[in-house]
Amino acid sequence: MKQKLIKGILRNTPLFKGLPPNDIDEIMSQCSAKEYKKGDHLFHLHDKAQYFYIVLTGWIKLYKLSKSGDEMVVHIFGPAESLAEAAVFKDAMQYPVNAQAITNSYVLEVSKEYFTKKIKKNTDFALNILSSISARQHHLIQQLEQVTIRNAPQRIGSFLLKFAHPFDSDKNVSIVELPYHKVVVATRLNIKPETFSRALKTLLAHGVVFKTIFIFMTVKNLPNFVNMKIKLILL
Repeated sequence: MKQKLIKGILRNTPLFKGLPPNDIDEIMSQCSAKEYKKGDHLFHLHDKAQYFYIVLTGWIKLYKLSKSGDEMVVHIFGPAESLAEAAVFKDAMQYPVNAQAITNSYVLEVSKEYFTKKIKKNTDFALNILSSISARQHHLIQQLEQVTIRNAPQRIGSFLLKFAHPFDSDKNVSIVELPYHKVVVATRLNIKPETFSRALKTLLAHGVVFKTIFIFMTVKNLPNFVNMKIKLILL
C-alpha cells in the first residue's frame, strides 16, 4: 500500500487522532503493513498478544466458538478501526477471541514492545493516547444509545456514512464496499439479516443504491435521515 494512503487512514483512526504528524510518521516507520487473504487468521484464541492492529482496507471479524462448535461473532472492524489493543496491555497477554479476515484485507501491526516503550518515553504521546481512548469511550456510549433510539434503516445509514469513500465528487456520490456476507454487518448493528435486506430497500428513497457488495449513495441526503453530521473517512 502507498505510504500516503496509510498515513491518511492512521490520521482518521480514533486511537491516533490528535497525534502530531511526526508521531504518525514514526508509527508508520516502526510498524508493518500486512496483507491477509479472505479466511486468513490474524490470531487465534489464547495466542500470545504481541500486537494490536489497525485495519487499513477490508474487514476483520472477531469470533469465538461455542462448546458445540457454533461460531459466535463478537464484532467486525472496518477501515481506520483498531482492534486487540486491550488484549496487548492486559497482564494475561493472551487474545480472548479469534480474529479472521472476512475479505482480502491490509492491516497495520503495532507491536506491544514498541508502543509501551513509546508511551514510557514520551509523556505528550501518552497523554494524547489517553485523550483518544477517552473520546472513543464516549463515542461507544453514543453508539449504544443510537442502537436503542434509531431504527434499522437509520443504523445502516449511520454505518454507511462512517465507512464511505468519495466516488464522484461532482455528483456528491460516495461508495462503501461491504463484506460478502451481509450477516456480519447485521450482527454489528444488532439487526436481523432479513431486516437488514428490507432496510436497504427503505434507504433507496434517501439516495442509497445497493449493487452486489457495493453501495453507492448521495451523501447530502443520508445525514438528515440518520440525524447526524457528515464525517467521512477521506483516503
